[in-house]
Amino acid sequence: MTPCPRCDRHLLHAEAECPFCGGPTQSFPSQARLVMASGVTMIVLAACYGVPYDVKVIDAPRDTDGWEDTDPLTDADGDGVARIIDCDDDNPEVYPRQIEDCADGLDNDCDTLTDADDPDCRE
Repeated sequence: MTPCPRCDRHLLHAEAECPFCGGPTQSFPSQARLVMASGVTMIVLAACYGVPYDVKVIDAPRDTDGWEDTDPLTDADGDGVARIIDCDDDNPEVYPRQIEDCADGLDNDCDTLTDADDPDCRE
């Protein structure tokens, strides 16, 4: 149970507003600390684990209004990989974990190496 700072009645749950007096149950600095802590947690998790390859992709057709779609979770080329992960979201033959085609002059697997320079193409 948490006491309300305004009316000193006890609340059963951590609520944002006291049901008895209508006042906020946490001070602004306390709320700001919670928001900052959750943001820091997300940054630390992203730094430790990176961006997952299996990000849910929003299947959205190409924009027809002339403005570029900047949503990082869209898949413009329809290869099943989100824009934030795909190194060439305009080509459906290029995405991470794709098998390298050793004769097309493209970096198919997004490892920054093409054809003869890629160890996947060496015998």
